[in-house]
Amino acid sequence: MNALKNPLENVGGELYIDGVSTVKLAETFGTPLYVISENKIRENYRRLREAFSKRYGKFRILYSAKANTNISVLKILHSEGAYVDTVSAGEVYLAMKAASILVKFCTLG
Repeated sequence: MNALKNPLENVGGELYIDGVSTVKLAETFGTPLYVISENKIRENYRRLREAFSKRYGKFRILYSAKANTNISVLKILHSEGAYVDTVSAGEVYLAMKAASILVKFCTLG
């Protein structure tokens, strides 16, 4: 059996992401199309936060903007409580835009 992992599912031979048909996404937005699961981002962040909170009283999770500077991803992570690790002026700008404030980012290097 070729089982897909959440957020992917096979519905009648059609790929769905977070309950949304990829065929409908392609028809609506065209291809190629890059789809990110907000639910999966939140789930992964919460799992990481929970694991650290069991071991450490005070900690911060910093997301490396270098990994993905998509403003929507940064906004999702900011809403979950993440800080952004930045190394360039462009990444600082995106962190500020995502958070709408100059508080939760860290510049290294």
